[in-house]
Amino acid sequence: MYHEKEGGILCCFKPRLGLQIPGNHWANLNTLLSTRQTYYHHSTEESGAWLNTYALNMTFTGPHLYRNYGTDSPESMHAPVQIQHLFYPQVIYEYKENQGTHPLSIMEPFRDTNDIENVRFMMVNRIWKTHANHSSHFRPLVDMILSQILQVRSEKQIFEVRIISNPHPLLRFNGRGYFFTEGSKRKDVDTELTVGNMDTGEISVGWRYFRDTPFDSDPNITQMSPSDKLNSGRFVLTSPRWKGHRLQTSWMYDFESSDRIEEGYSLFYEHACWKGSLSYIRHIDEDVIRVNLNLVF
Repeated sequence: MYHEKEGGILCCFKPRLGLQIPGNHWANLNTLLSTRQTYYHHSTEESGAWLNTYALNMTFTGPHLYRNYGTDSPESMHAPVQIQHLFYPQVIYEYKENQGTHPLSIMEPFRDTNDIENVRFMMVNRIWKTHANHSSHFRPLVDMILSQILQVRSEKQIFEVRIISNPHPLLRFNGRGYFFTEGSKRKDVDTELTVGNMDTGEISVGWRYFRDTPFDSDPNITQMSPSDKLNSGRFVLTSPRWKGHRLQTSWMYDFESSDRIEEGYSLFYEHACWKGSLSYIRHIDEDVIRVNLNLVF
């Protein structure tokens, strides 16, 4: 990674180890242990520094309750449609701890370096759709997720509402909102509508609003307003996939200042065992070039 104002190098290594204990439709447990070793070297310093991050995520999924709706009449000229309503609870434990120093915040200005310990209680309502002759391949129509997040260290509670809709293979909607209970007006809302897919190309339109501070360090927020409030819209255009390559351009507009606060251009490549990207992002007063390479084993 290179920064226009201050040069530097960022290298990171992030191995992950996962364990799944299946329990059919009654219960299952997924555990993910990961670490990220990050090396920062500033061009004005003689030596670099390390930041080591350790994370644990445990997800317990309770009994699945579901019911199917639809007809299997052989007289129909078209394959009958089946709808499945699925409901299940989830409990997620999230833990993250950082060790070392973080001297180059300018290279990853929105990376969250705070320690985290959360317990998340979730209720998932999911509606699926399929044709009777492909009953084993349900396509999700709507996900409605209600969550209560308990921050163990601060003893604060956060409520999350999330809706994911996929009414057509070429149309998706993703919306979420975080609402805080500490008596302030703090909130965080993010919505996005996408048309297309990786083969046909995609067009996405989104809206992001938060007051005070965002719930997490979303990489989409690469330039905040000078105040503690952001009311922005974004537009993303992605080309069709061609031999593993995709091009993407994006803009972010701040409704409060009536100004464009971000403009980005990216090249993505995916292969069987690795993928990478090259991005150029222009903010209000700085330019950033990012190079990412991910290996899959």
